[in-house]
Amino acid sequence: SAYYLSLSLQDNPSHGASLKSPIFLPPSSGQSCQMRFYYHFGQVSGTLNVGLQTQYNGPVVEIWKNPAVQQEQWNRSVLTINSTKKFEVVIQGRIFDINEPAEALAIDDISFSEGCVPAAGETLPCKEGFSACNKKCIPDLKFCNFVHDCLPDNMILSQTCDFELGTCGWYSQKTAEHVSWVHKKAGERPPYGAAPLEDHSRNTSEGHYMWVGANNYTFSKTVYLNSSIYHSSGENCHFQFYFIIAGSAALKVILHTHEVRNIWILFTVL
Repeated sequence: SAYYLSLSLQDNPSHGASLKSPIFLPPSSGQSCQMRFYYHFGQVSGTLNVGLQTQYNGPVVEIWKNPAVQQEQWNRSVLTINSTKKFEVVIQGRIFDINEPAEALAIDDISFSEGCVPAAGETLPCKEGFSACNKKCIPDLKFCNFVHDCLPDNMILSQTCDFELGTCGWYSQKTAEHVSWVHKKAGERPPYGAAPLEDHSRNTSEGHYMWVGANNYTFSKTVYLNSSIYHSSGENCHFQFYFIIAGSAALKVILHTHEVRNIWILFTVL
């Protein structure tokens, strides 16, 4: 038995569907990237288009549209692809009127020449106003809404982080005395000093938090807990956290803006 891909919309004429290829690198100089395929129209009124997409969910630039061909036979098409950016091929089929609903539009034997090099593991860049997250693109305005749009291993500053699944991109900048913030389980004994017996999010000894202590060697030293670099925010971006301070420690929250190298002190507890 043999197989092909078909578009058959028995109940919803005037609708269509898209088929996307893997992502390819732009063709190298002197190399030709060609796509070959066969297509077949049954007793149907419709269109078949091939286009290139160079941004995630971006516009599809048409490079081929099915000509007026005899129906009920396979037709071959060879397309030369020219792109200076990473791209994916999008085949768009659309049906307007169906006389014989079953297997109205079909494609088969899609192949690419050696000049078409797959971009293994890569994704298309995001459109302006969007940023990458788990191989998808989400609007920048959603980057500061405390909603888990990213998986724990790829969390960013705008996500809610209770430190139960890791540090969410926060990292400790060690001092010359090798003092650093520690990702700590509440029920475990600290290496020195005192620490809360329960965390805030779970309120149990099984919860986790970030902790830094002091001894005679580290007294009066500054220890930084840094977020990952955050590039934009919505109109109302709020930073919320819970803290415990014991003894004569002090806590500051500082905002660094790298483009103009400004430093803003947002919060201080002495």
